[in-house]
Amino acid sequence: MRIGSWITLFTIIGTALTIYSLVTIKPKHQTATTKQRLITLMGILLVVFALGMAVGSEFS
Repeated sequence: MRIGSWITLFTIIGTALTIYSLVTIKPKHQTATTKQRLITLMGILLVVFALGMAVGSEFS
C-alpha cells in the first residue's frame, strides 16, 4: 500500500470516530463518559496523525 492510501484510511477512520462520538454524546447530558472522551480523542489524534503523514510525505 502506498502512503497516500494509509493517509486516506486514517483520515476516514478518525473522522468517523469523531463524528460517532459527537453524535452519541447527548446534548442534555453535557458530561461525556470516559469511553466517549477516549473515542473522541482517538478520532482527533488519527486525523492529526494522517495530516502529519501527508505533510511529511510532501516535504520528504
